[in-house]
Amino acid sequence: MPIRGWRTTWLLTELDHIDEHLAFGLCDLGLGDPELGYVSLHELAAARGALGLPLERDLYFAPTRTIAAYAELAREHRRIVTGGVFGRLAAEAPDFKHRTAFHAGG
Repeated sequence: MPIRGWRTTWLLTELDHIDEHLAFGLCDLGLGDPELGYVSLHELAAARGALGLPLERDLYFAPTRTIAAYAELAREHRRIVTGGVFGRLAAEAPDFKHRTAFHAGG
């Protein structure tokens, strides 16, 4: 699955309890319309950026809010916002060590 010319981000929060190859989270394909939903982990593994490189897992991503709060902020800004002023102003969220972010740059 090629991803060309835009930055994409997935904030994944949980695996489907029936199909462990589906993950739920906030998905932003870089088109200005981020949404909560399910994504296939197989499709993420097969996805390639503009240079043919696979997606990167952001090992340093440390959530500072709930997924609902990220979604609300994403709707306001038409993209997922994870850092900067918005990250510093956010209240510390409960333990989200199991959550992760994936990115592809274009």
